[in-house]
Amino acid sequence: MAKQPNGGWAFTDDVKDADWSRYAVYAPRIRELFNSNWDSLTRLSILAARFVLAHPPSDLQLPRPASVEFSAIGNRLTTLLELLIISQSLRKLDSDASRIHHPCLEELELTCNSSNAALVNALNVCLIKHGSRIARLEIETPFDGRVWAFIFSLSSLQTLYIAPFTEYGLGRLEEIMPIIQAQIGGAGDGSILAEDADPAIRRHELLGDTDPRVGSSHPAKRSITTAMLSPASGWVPTVGIAVFGSALSPLDVPELLEMIIGNLAAKDLVLAARVCRTWSEPALDRIWREMRSLVPLFSLVRPMTQQSDGEWEFIGDIKDVDWARYAVYAPRIREVVVRDYDREAQLSTQAMRAISAHLPSHLQLPLPATIYLLATAPDPQTLLELPLISQSLRKLGLMHLRFLTNHASPGFISYLQGVLQIASTLHHPCLEELRLCCSTSSAALTGAFSACLLKHGSRIARLVAKFPFDEQAWASIFSLPTLQTLDIAPLNVGTLRTPEEIIPMIRTLVERQPLLRSLRLDLGLTVHGDPSNSPYSRIIRDLRGLRNLETLKLHITLPLSLCESEVREMGASWQKMRILEFNTVSDWTGIRLDVAPQSDLSLLSHFVRGLPCLEELHVPFICNAPLKASQEQFPASALQTLNVGKCPAPQESQEEVVAYLASVLPRDTRIRHHSVYRTPWQHGPRPGFWDEVDRNLASIWKAAKQKGL
Repeated sequence: MAKQPNGGWAFTDDVKDADWSRYAVYAPRIRELFNSNWDSLTRLSILAARFVLAHPPSDLQLPRPASVEFSAIGNRLTTLLELLIISQSLRKLDSDASRIHHPCLEELELTCNSSNAALVNALNVCLIKHGSRIARLEIETPFDGRVWAFIFSLSSLQTLYIAPFTEYGLGRLEEIMPIIQAQIGGAGDGSILAEDADPAIRRHELLGDTDPRVGSSHPAKRSITTAMLSPASGWVPTVGIAVFGSALSPLDVPELLEMIIGNLAAKDLVLAARVCRTWSEPALDRIWREMRSLVPLFSLVRPMTQQSDGEWEFIGDIKDVDWARYAVYAPRIREVVVRDYDREAQLSTQAMRAISAHLPSHLQLPLPATIYLLATAPDPQTLLELPLISQSLRKLGLMHLRFLTNHASPGFISYLQGVLQIASTLHHPCLEELRLCCSTSSAALTGAFSACLLKHGSRIARLVAKFPFDEQAWASIFSLPTLQTLDIAPLNVGTLRTPEEIIPMIRTLVERQPLLRSLRLDLGLTVHGDPSNSPYSRIIRDLRGLRNLETLKLHITLPLSLCESEVREMGASWQKMRILEFNTVSDWTGIRLDVAPQSDLSLLSHFVRGLPCLEELHVPFICNAPLKASQEQFPASALQTLNVGKCPAPQESQEEVVAYLASVLPRDTRIRHHSVYRTPWQHGPRPGFWDEVDRNLASIWKAAKQKGL
């Protein structure tokens, strides 16, 4: 065959007396055919197609694929109809299949940005012919009520995706929603459902939630369960609907339905709740699960207005109001995040007291499993005026945001103390995670913290404590029997302490909590005298007693100088270690140590050899020793990320560094660095030095893969 000027392919000779033996071998193997009129490299000419139809031997037939897909641009002719390849073998098609004698089609896809009566009639005839077999139907073309009727009559349909409006015209949701609800079990008699979706919309608008995937807020441009193309792509998505039959639908499995619902944007969740009764409960649970304000909930009781100070107050008395809608949604709230600096999302103290006074006896306030307070100063006493802390609580976080103000006020400390006291007076232990972060402290706060740990110690598995400790706080942490994850910054902010004050506590921690799996220490320490005699290594040596550690992150403002024997001992002690980070910067205090790294990059081979489970390694390295590519065969390693900190430019060339790393690191390890923070002692590296190393390593490993090495 030869390519013609129009792009199609034609025979160079007459096929009348051709040898069809090779054709007979391969034609029956074709099970799927993709036919496009715009791909000139693969398109048969019409004349060639007619030659094939005119001269095939009687004992042969054209391919009988089970799947045919036709893609077209413009008005060019196609060989799909010329070759008559549509047969009883067909199971999937996105073109015409109404001429087949018996129903066989199981999947039909039709996409066209315009339509006419003839196309709609052909579609209807095809649906009539194969309606007893079609399980999946995708139609993206304008159609009328007749097509709707045939879709409703499909007896085997399990999956439906439709876009029934014109490409450049938006349909009105009010027109299509009754059709959908009537056929697939919409809100129906759930009048509260359709009505109360609006407060959920208002809730997300109030809190500033937006969906970056969709430019317009028009609900008819939102997908329900499928990701639609954005308007910028040239397509204007209208209503997208995925409908699953009740027999073998994956949406009948609650766990799968929850996964799908969990990935939808807020507006899509509202549509899902309105469209389908099966989806309504999990969708509404997801909408109300996390609250950054209680305003949307209490606005269901009575309309609220925003005061001049940004707080929300009821319009009128709530003494005799109807609490029915509140009763539907309050139990769905599982997480409350209170931000005292977000005044536009806060209830006034008067409103909270009114709620506490008039809440009916058969109802209760939300009982969330998670409460986080992010604050800078005493707020309107939300957690004290409204007793949200209950036996349902599993996670409690109280955090003073230091980036807005350095020191917590006495009133705020008293507020934290009050919340901890409420948690410590619960009847039974329930807390599994506690976070307390405050730049200042008091004896009363420490006492409330210890009392809370005493009450819930039998269940707490994760503890984040960043505030000035005293011996009582240390003793409470030592006594926790189920602790697995510990993140502490026990020293005063802005004040450097000596290692001698903290090292005894670390040793006791290792003795009392040998089952810790994750530890993060943030310590602002200073050492007098020779910096080379740093206690950093002493702290690491003490922590080697924690044999079950999987994550260790040390942020200590001391110089670090590791040696080969120390790294080998780490490997012997921490066989389960996955994430290992040594840093000379205190994140909590903001103190940075401007001292050059002292641990040589040549130690990397010992980390790789001794810690086989290590996935992330962060060590401030320096390149003083000569780096040579290792000929050693290293054991299998899980390392994925190497962070060299502020490693200055090595004496060796970049090629030597890359060769050394390529010989030591497992394939596809990424190199990270902190070179952006350049200090006076640094003569390098160049801003892009380690970035270039990372790119060169990636190129080496890609080439090795292509060679099959």
